[in-house]
Amino acid sequence: MQINDSLWARCEVKTVDHVAVTTSDLKAVMRDYLGLPGSELVRGPGFNSSQNVDYAFIKTASGMMVEILGVRKNSPISEHVEKGGGAYHLCFSVEDLDKAILIAKENAAIEVVKPGEDDAFDGRRVAFLIHPDHGLFEFLETYPKDFKTNAEPVIESRKVLTRNVKNSNEAIDLTKRALTKLFPELKEDSEIESAEYDVTPGWGSFKHLQLFMEIEQQASVSFTADEITQINDFESLVENLKRKLEE
Repeated sequence: MQINDSLWARCEVKTVDHVAVTTSDLKAVMRDYLGLPGSELVRGPGFNSSQNVDYAFIKTASGMMVEILGVRKNSPISEHVEKGGGAYHLCFSVEDLDKAILIAKENAAIEVVKPGEDDAFDGRRVAFLIHPDHGLFEFLETYPKDFKTNAEPVIESRKVLTRNVKNSNEAIDLTKRALTKLFPELKEDSEIESAEYDVTPGWGSFKHLQLFMEIEQQASVSFTADEITQINDFESLVENLKRKLEE
């Protein structure tokens, strides 16, 4: 067997970047993957306007990257989700995307999504192809050598709570109950009101998702994937919950 003459070698694939799975419930699947020992949320949850899907990237203890794709109306993954979702495709990183596509097409692959910049990958181009032996797969451009990743937007921690607003007491009480349920070591009001993601002991990716699920259940509200990403402390939780209670 000529390994160096394999399809992926000819396409000059660098590595398997990630495996993608699809779902109708992004938060539930995030919770399940974050429940794996040693797994961590490395990007998202967020919205990918390039493909009209919600997404999150979770890295397992072995180093494998899992891209979770949440369906939206008219998403390209809708049909796959309707059939049950789950494993969807492998993504391979390549330095020369156009060359890789050309070689793959010369070897029986069919291009199903033309190359285009993708929100979830810092604007790097991706393309989707299908092959009779490999099914659907994705090519992703590697980062340029001179690429500098933009810093994640800094979400200012606001520590002074504005209380005299409609529904503020209910929002405060609900948020406090959810926080003390998940973090019973928070005893004093000052500790609860200064609680913050990645600062309060134990408040990591998994507990972050659990916290929102607890608040959603208690308050009969729903948070979007973007909101879960942006809300990171007690005050922002209260303010956003207060707004939802007023809707």
